[in-house]
Formats: sequence, structure tokens, C-alpha cells
Amino acid sequence: PLERVLWVNSPGTLAEALRTLTDTITDARAHPPSTWELHPEGVVSVGLDVEWKPAWQRGAPDRPASILQASTPTRVMIFDLIWAAGEEGEANGHAAELDKVLTLLFREDSLLKIGFDFIRNDLKKLAASYPKLAAFKSIAPLLDLSEWRERLQGRQ
Repeated sequence: PLERVLWVNSPGTLAEALRTLTDTITDARAHPPSTWELHPEGVVSVGLDVEWKPAWQRGAPDRPASILQASTPTRVMIFDLIWAAGEEGEANGHAAELDKVLTLLFREDSLLKIGFDFIRNDLKKLAASYPKLAAFKSIAPLLDLSEWRERLQGRQ
């Protein structure tokens, strides 16, 4: 439902994203998953994806990552990175709060991040786009589905 989508593009919605993450972590620790779920007790899956506008012309400047999507079991958060961090990583004063929220997301052990080619592609793009944000230096735990695809296809 649309009411479960949070567009993070203001100080109020950035604070709401932090509350969503802390509530998700608290809930994961308090209510272990049922026995049919594949991850360990006290862990919640969070799907991640990053978007940016491609540079179509050869030699055109690389464009920064603009959107980070994070989906918990109860909420989808769409972070407007250019609003929050500016194209240079600190242009409008919200970068510090964004960094706090995304560091919690990227480092919290009870949040199993799931992405496709996230380390080689998305995390690299985030770090290059916003080098002053500590959140984009590493991520754990992460299930990168591209690695599983390569294993299943016998490439690794």
C-alpha cells in the first residue's frame, strides 16, 4: 500500500526513517522469525537498491547516485540522496543526519541487507558520489544475490 512508502526528502521524513529503522531493529530482537524463515533469530531482511541518471554521452561527467531504496517488512523508504546530501555530499546541511540514519542501516547486525551486485556496483557508486559520508564505506551483513547467481551458473 502507498501509505507504507516513505519518501525521505525533508527533515521530518528523515527523522521518520530513523524511527522506522529503530522500530524494525527493536521488533527483530523482540520477535524472532518463525521457523520457516531462513535467517537466524532476531534478524530482519532489508532489500536495497540504488538509482542514478546515466550519462549517455561519451566523456559526459558521471552523475551522482540520486535514490537509495530500502525495504523493510513493513515499510519502503526512498531516500532522495541529492536532497539530503547535495551533489557534493554536504551542500544543504542534512548530510550529517542522513549519515547517521544510513550508518545504522548499513552496519546494524540485525538487519540483513539484500541486494544485487551491491558491493561491485551500488556501494561503489554511493561511495564515489558521497565520499564524505561514512555510511558508504562498508556494509554488513549483506546477501548479494549476484554472487549466488554466479555460483548457480558455475562462474565462481
